[in-house]
Amino acid sequence: MSSDSDPRLITGRFGSPVSDPSTFVSGGEILVGKLVSTLLGSLWLVVAAGWITVTQTIVQIHVSLLDAAAEMYYNIIVAFGENASRAAFVTWGEAFRAATETSPLLAPALFSIEIVVVAGLLVVATRRWA
Repeated sequence: MSSDSDPRLITGRFGSPVSDPSTFVSGGEILVGKLVSTLLGSLWLVVAAGWITVTQTIVQIHVSLLDAAAEMYYNIIVAFGENASRAAFVTWGEAFRAATETSPLLAPALFSIEIVVVAGLLVVATRRWA
């Protein structure tokens, strides 16, 4: 039955029928049961929508906390990596200075020996911890 054939149905904004107030009145008396059931249905929809909104807010807060924790761990790892690379540059710079102070003539050979020793220590440490 379309809204054109039934004059009591008024089409809503999205094409759904909206009840005519006369559906709650029969013979001059208000149909209390029908009115109360409509009001309770509306109340239930409000409560359900509110509950969904609250749960979505809780989920959004948890996701925000997880995002903040992930960002924190990312920043810690990046800072550790940057500081480790800076420490490596400083260490190799000091090793080169020490090699040149010991003997400017043998500095390349001493520095190469230092690189081999440090690389060997890193390989041994990696194999032990892996």
